[in-house]
Amino acid sequence: MFEWLFGKKHQKLTMNDIDSDYRVVGVSFDNSNGTNRQTLLKKCTMNQEITLKRKRSKEYPNAIEVWSKVGQLGHIADDDAIDLAEIIDNGTRLTAKIKKITGGTTDKPSLGCIITIQEK
Repeated sequence: MFEWLFGKKHQKLTMNDIDSDYRVVGVSFDNSNGTNRQTLLKKCTMNQEITLKRKRSKEYPNAIEVWSKVGQLGHIADDDAIDLAEIIDNGTRLTAKIKKITGGTTDKPSLGCIITIQEK
């Protein structure tokens, strides 16, 4: 972890180095085109393939958006995106699927989404 302290070269991260399941955040917001992410999540199913899109900005240099075939569902949390962004930026090809849609109950009416990411 602290290789730089001892002069060792930083090794590239791989999916073996980090978790494979991620909670999608921002699912309660509307997209810039006006679509409601909660409505989009209702159209999604378990094991549905999704797309990860890198979207760098000054404010969020490691941003990774989560998209389904119906639109943007949210993004990967900043803390998780740091390592995952490095893996994507290193050219690693990834696949992602919806592992679980959460919520939608009387006690928790808002929907959530857990995704699984693997190296191709």
